[in-house]
Amino acid sequence: MNILVVEDSTEDYFLLKRFLDNNFRSANVRHAKTINECALFLENEFPSVIILDYYLPDGTAFDFLSRFASSTLLSAVLVLTASDDDHIGRRVIESGAQDYLIKGSYSDALLKKSIEYSLDRLKNNQALLESERVKLSAMRVKDSFMSIMSHELLTPLTGIINGAQLLKDHLLPSGEALCEAIEISGENLHEKIVNILDCASMDAQEIELETNEIEIEELLEFTEDCLTHNNFEKEISFNLHISDDVPEKLYSDIMQIKQIIYNLISNAMKFTNEGEINVFFRMEGDIFEIEISDTGVGIDKDKCDIIFMEFSMVDISHARVQQGTGIGLSLVKKSVDLLGGSVEVESSPGEGSCFTVHIPNKPSSSVEKCS
Repeated sequence: MNILVVEDSTEDYFLLKRFLDNNFRSANVRHAKTINECALFLENEFPSVIILDYYLPDGTAFDFLSRFASSTLLSAVLVLTASDDDHIGRRVIESGAQDYLIKGSYSDALLKKSIEYSLDRLKNNQALLESERVKLSAMRVKDSFMSIMSHELLTPLTGIINGAQLLKDHLLPSGEALCEAIEISGENLHEKIVNILDCASMDAQEIELETNEIEIEELLEFTEDCLTHNNFEKEISFNLHISDDVPEKLYSDIMQIKQIIYNLISNAMKFTNEGEINVFFRMEGDIFEIEISDTGVGIDKDKCDIIFMEFSMVDISHARVQQGTGIGLSLVKKSVDLLGGSVEVESSPGEGSCFTVHIPNKPSSSVEKCS
């Protein structure tokens, strides 16, 4: 183990060296009297431990920690100060040191313990930084892959959907049915790819919230279109309710609210084969509430948190036969969080599910970057 003592007092240095020789017999102890001398030493190697006097001829411990910020990630720094001001101690640790001791008030046992503690703390910090680096790298790879593949798939998929629509307009009824099946399948795949793109954008923090005036009539029309669009020949009745206390205008991000409504309705349709789906709009004070309930397969109460995780689907026999990426509800949760709201779910197997979203109604016009 290499130890560098940065101390301008020769007497103090020899006291430290004697202690180090007695307690760390395999250590190679080196000496520097100034920060500049230390800089020359650090050009060639990084010691395991740097014992640093707070006041030096060419600066303080803060000057050292600022100058060698990257180097302190490779060496444990222990600051020795003559001041008993705890504020200085806290500041040097916040600046990158692992520990500090007050000169003249510590024992050999305490100094030994402080050096060992500093080494352990440095090791833990390095492990944490490496973990964060690996995590960040993995997220970047995932986001890059998702974005590239999504765009690559969307281009030919758009051609397939448009081609099916053109063919349907010029074919006999039997051919029209085939083209309609192609069109529906293409639109389903298109929805999944767009959801993946939205997920990647949110994870990369590239979403800008636009808080503007929203006509409630526009939300009603959009909801009705969603219910009609998602009705794939199932025996389901749809009911849209709006409370009298809902104003004609709301203030929020309409794109995020539409995404919430669309994905909740898509989820309800996916797991409901018969019965009904109900959509409620109402106000609770300054909170706009969206409730979407169904008579579908439902899920166990202890699985309700899992469904908001990316790429997750509850593994029950009814749900397993359904197609899905497990992204829709995670997007709902992300959008709700961006809007500063909350989402709740109540469900029981065989009795359906009820999702309730609470969104603050903000009477202002602004664009905010989400980070």
